[in-house]
Amino acid sequence: MIVSRTQIHVRYAETDMMGVVYHANYLAWFEVGRTQLLRECGVVYRDLETQGYRLPVVEVGAKYVRPALYDDTVTVVTTLAEKPL
Repeated sequence: MIVSRTQIHVRYAETDMMGVVYHANYLAWFEVGRTQLLRECGVVYRDLETQGYRLPVVEVGAKYVRPALYDDTVTVVTTLAEKPL
């Protein structure tokens, strides 16, 4: 199993008037994690697309345990069962 950890610093623009991260922003962070994991495996996402490959997200889910707040550091942990060829 391959594990990648990506640090995200919550920006003001990602929060609502109470300083809480808007829920849809987590999905963008998931994509940051996925791209970073591929990069760490030596795979450049842009190169995959140039070669005609697409990696669609077919399912996503999240359980919000506590809110992320403005200026927090969030760690996105991304796992992959096996390294791509």
